[in-house]
Amino acid sequence: MLELKESRYNYRLHYDDQVLFFNGMTRQFIPVPLFLQEIVESFLANPYKTSQESPRFLDKLKSTGLLIDKSIDEIEVIRERHQQARNAASYELILTLDEPFVHQNRSEISLAENRSAMSEQVRQSIKRHLDRYVVQHHLQQLQLEWLGKGVHQHLQHEIKEISEYAVNVCQANKVDFQIGITTHYLSFKEQDVALLKKLPVRSIRLLLDLSNQGKQHVAKEEVVVTFLTHLKQLVTSLPDVLFILLIQSDIQSFDFQSFIQSMNEQFSEQERVNISVFVHDELSASRQNGASLREDMLRRLYQSGYNQQWEDLLPMLCSGEKRHAYTMYGEGSVGKCAVSFNQTAPGYVTTHGNIFWDETTTRMDSDIPFFENMRCLSCKHLPLCMGQCIPIQRIQGEDKVVASSDCLLPPWGISPESAIRNYCSSMMEHYVDDDKSEL
Repeated sequence: MLELKESRYNYRLHYDDQVLFFNGMTRQFIPVPLFLQEIVESFLANPYKTSQESPRFLDKLKSTGLLIDKSIDEIEVIRERHQQARNAASYELILTLDEPFVHQNRSEISLAENRSAMSEQVRQSIKRHLDRYVVQHHLQQLQLEWLGKGVHQHLQHEIKEISEYAVNVCQANKVDFQIGITTHYLSFKEQDVALLKKLPVRSIRLLLDLSNQGKQHVAKEEVVVTFLTHLKQLVTSLPDVLFILLIQSDIQSFDFQSFIQSMNEQFSEQERVNISVFVHDELSASRQNGASLREDMLRRLYQSGYNQQWEDLLPMLCSGEKRHAYTMYGEGSVGKCAVSFNQTAPGYVTTHGNIFWDETTTRMDSDIPFFENMRCLSCKHLPLCMGQCIPIQRIQGEDKVVASSDCLLPPWGISPESAIRNYCSSMMEHYVDDDKSEL
């Protein structure tokens, strides 16, 4: 028999009258009645005893990753997974029509006022870049993400031209192609909706600003009513698209009861499956304080039938770490992510479609994972989080120490433990286990 040990990434979480034994490496779990917890703990502490008394349950502990071979170095396994994800043959190209920046949460994006449209030269350079990159790197997938407060102003121009060109490139090379859009604006014209129907649009992320700073002179109720009216039209017209609502607000004063009531009145249960809603604080200092309120909101949204993506409890690799991930700005400059540091982008796309890099840039393009620091390597949440991205570390200050208890998982903005409970709850109806009869 192999020598076994307990995984360092095991969780024990209370859930109703049970304890969830969850493993962060496999994202598998075993729900155990409270009165059996001590027995399971003894089995984890003494695998040999388990093999003698409950061999089937031992197999269950091994298959879920709660018990592993003693020779396994789990951090090395995480490093290997990171390299596989980093080098995946999937290209994430973000094309920004405005100047975006993110706050502490990677899912929390703000967009500045519109910049000038892309020039003909930049558009041709991007198309040549797609021709070269798809073939040279033997891509299996291209994800084209459009970011812009005024996306509606660019749909019939830059977005149509480049997206349709990308469709042809991917079809010619048998590459899967998906489009995502992030914007503030919802009032698309009929011809815009017709174009979106033709393109392989996977998701549309919509930013709704209800912050006190941004809405002092406008009734928030009117903003919500107008927003939901336009959203209803889009959801009806684009039934296969996932709509992700990112709401920026003071979570303490956000009238969530009124908001969810308005949502439920607008959308049928069938439509809610294609809508996700996430609420983020306007002030970073209130994030941890608002975590319990945010979790309650997420739970009520899920109970109402909205797609809160609990099943997507997967390690998130920041685009800045991916080998095939770039952000191109309207004037042709190129960076590794869409975060603005008030710095010049370190590269640009040439007229031949190549990316020319400033050789002085180092860390953002390094092969070293973002989690290679003592804080992340010692954190039990590492397999779910994969480390805090460099841009956010720069914004916060790289020497700032954040305890694992302060980590909030995107896109939900809640603790890993809370996210795990919700994940397990969403998976519980599919859970079948008859091995606990041996306990």
